[in-house]
Amino acid sequence: MLCVCVCVCGSSRITRLLIEQDGEQWREKLPEIPLVPLSAQQHRREEPPSAEVLQARAEKAKQHAAQKTEVCFNSLKQEGNEFVKKGLFQEALRTYSECLKLKPEECPIYTNRTTWRAALTYRRCYSRIPM
Repeated sequence: MLCVCVCVCGSSRITRLLIEQDGEQWREKLPEIPLVPLSAQQHRREEPPSAEVLQARAEKAKQHAAQKTEVCFNSLKQEGNEFVKKGLFQEALRTYSECLKLKPEECPIYTNRTTWRAALTYRRCYSRIPM
């Protein structure tokens, strides 16, 4: 509410000053606001970006996507490693499989997933044998 009062007081002060300087007809003495031709406005909006700009945008988007994938991959890999440390092999296999969806060229993830799949199978097989 205070902001409204300050604005009203400020505009009243400016109006009083203009009346003192130019009289009651001060609005009529203001210059006209120039109009921008519609053709100039449309020309500015319809101008397509250059090939260099489009290429730079595409490259930037590609780099951003690669960085995002890398961060997600590392996060999932770390999560899988934490599951292994806790002995939660099924969850580790799931997170390693998600890693491979992001970066199928990463050989260590295949090794990790195979190792823990074998450990899980071993655990299942030998847990059934009575001792």
